[in-house]
Amino acid sequence: YLLMSNKHGDGPLFSEFPPTPKEKWIEQVSIDLKGADFTKKLVWRTHEESSIDPFYTSEDTAHLEYLKGFHNLNLNQTNPQTVNRSWILYEKVKVGDEKAANKESQRAFHMGSNGVNFIIDENRMPDLELLMKNIYPNINPVKFTVQENPGTMLKQYMEIIDKNPDLELKDIMGGFDYDPLMHYTLSGNLNEEGIETLAIVLGSTKDIEDFNALTVNGVHFHNSGANAAQEIALVISAAVEYIERLGSMGISLKDFLSGLEFSLAVGTNYFMEIAKIRALRVLFYNVLQAYEVKDLNPRDILIHCESSVWTKTIYDPYVNMLRNTTEAMSAILGGCNSLSISAFDDIFSQPTEFSKRISRNISNLLREESHFDKVSDPAAGSYYIEELTDK
Repeated sequence: YLLMSNKHGDGPLFSEFPPTPKEKWIEQVSIDLKGADFTKKLVWRTHEESSIDPFYTSEDTAHLEYLKGFHNLNLNQTNPQTVNRSWILYEKVKVGDEKAANKESQRAFHMGSNGVNFIIDENRMPDLELLMKNIYPNINPVKFTVQENPGTMLKQYMEIIDKNPDLELKDIMGGFDYDPLMHYTLSGNLNEEGIETLAIVLGSTKDIEDFNALTVNGVHFHNSGANAAQEIALVISAAVEYIERLGSMGISLKDFLSGLEFSLAVGTNYFMEIAKIRALRVLFYNVLQAYEVKDLNPRDILIHCESSVWTKTIYDPYVNMLRNTTEAMSAILGGCNSLSISAFDDIFSQPTEFSKRISRNISNLLREESHFDKVSDPAAGSYYIEELTDK
């Protein structure tokens, strides 16, 4: 009681002390530096060409215009009074043998993943009936990473859903990680037919609320060395290119947005990665205002995050566990809707059951023990993160 009281009895703790402006703190720090230049000594210059001060105060957030519309976003709930949020943990499963991939996905669900992402070899069409045996995409979301024939695959997938009496097409969750523009950046060959196919796939799935037929993928930019600002700029540029191209093919902006998901890689620059995810929502929302989209809530912009390949090491592989952990924390605190965490040995060997379990449990521990799902926007109000997001 004594600690929570002041000499006036009631009122905020320490209210008898006048507020100290930031410039006074800087003056005091400069004295302590004994003549050394404050800017050269303590201001950090990032790879994104931003200058980061050693401390921030409420004065630094007073000018941030975006906060008026984006503060305390409840990213995953329609009811603003609820604080719980959630994210889907997708486990990546490479499809070589369909039966083996099905068994691996079943084990992933049993051990704590609530979604699976099948990585489809571009040179073959898998037997989807074998692959999807006893998997229910109305309960556990299923994504397919494909580079070729998404239209053919979608047709087969819909036929399997139709034949199953326990499933309805409108209830399935997941989507396609299909991004012909990203394939262009990797291969140098722009497949115009791929964009036409994408238009057909988007049109066919526009009424399936929780199915995203297009992923605008920034992961390869990050893993090629792009910094946070470059990764955001490139994915937004790609999204605008899709809006224009698909619009000319008859896909409305509403149908485009209903099928859209962004995918970002998350590295070990902890606060910068939190800010990157938050900034993407702000910036793409601003882009959509230029297209005169009126009824979109910023939380409706879906963002998937993946742990970085760029940050992983062969020589001390167990350090990758720690890096995966901070990357997952950044993704969740930044507001991702879904998450994939690679096994710590994934870059140099076939992941073991142990390494897959460790990566899977990072998300489970952050949810069940660290309670990251109990606060809607944990980064809101942090002077530093708000300033970093704005920059």
